[in-house]
Amino acid sequence: GQCCYRDSFLSEPVIIMTDISIPVPWGFIRGLEFGNTAGRPWLGLHGWLDNAATWTTLAPLLPDDVHLVALDLPGHGQSDHLPEGVHYHDVEHVAHIHRAVKYLQWGRFSLLGHSLGGGLASLYTAAFPEQVECLIMVDMAGCPPRLMPGPIPTLGERMRNAVTRGESLEKHLSVTGEKVYETVDQAVEKMLQVNGPAKRLKKIFNNF
Repeated sequence: GQCCYRDSFLSEPVIIMTDISIPVPWGFIRGLEFGNTAGRPWLGLHGWLDNAATWTTLAPLLPDDVHLVALDLPGHGQSDHLPEGVHYHDVEHVAHIHRAVKYLQWGRFSLLGHSLGGGLASLYTAAFPEQVECLIMVDMAGCPPRLMPGPIPTLGERMRNAVTRGESLEKHLSVTGEKVYETVDQAVEKMLQVNGPAKRLKKIFNNF
C-alpha cells in the first residue's frame, strides 16, 4: 500500500511510506520507500535478521529533500529467499544491492547501513566508490581484523571459512530440516537464546 501527500511547492508527490518490489531472477527483492521521490536518493540497508522496517522511525526525521529506499535483503522481511545451494554471503549481498541500484537507475546516491548493513555498505562503497556520495554506518557489525587479537586472517582464509561454514549449514539443514515455529513469540525467544547482543538488549528493555 501507499500513503502520500502533495506539497504545494513540489511537482512530485512526497511519499510517507510505500512498498517497493524489485524483480530479480529468483523472485523479488522488496522493501519500503520514504520521502520525496524527486529528492536526493538514499539506500537503507538493515542489520542481521532484521528488515526494511528498521528505518520507519528514522525516515520521518530525515530532511525533506531525501528519497529513502530501504531494502529487505534476500531471505529477510518480504524479500524472496535465494535458490537452494546459493549462500547468503557478503559478496552475494553486494551483488544484490547492485541489482537494486541498477533497477532504481541511480547514478549517485548515499548509503545508510545498520550493523550488517553498515558492513555491506562499506563493501559496496569500496567496490563502486564513484556511485556513493555519502556513507553512513550505524553500529557496524563486526570488528575490523586489524583490531582483533591474534594473527590477521587473509582474504583467502576469510573467504574459505565463509564457504565451508555455508556448506556445513546446508548439510545440517538437509538432515534436520528447517525449524518451523508455531508462533512468532517462540521464534523471537529462540533468537534471544542464541544471540548475545539481543539478550543484553532484552535485559535493558525489561528494566524500563
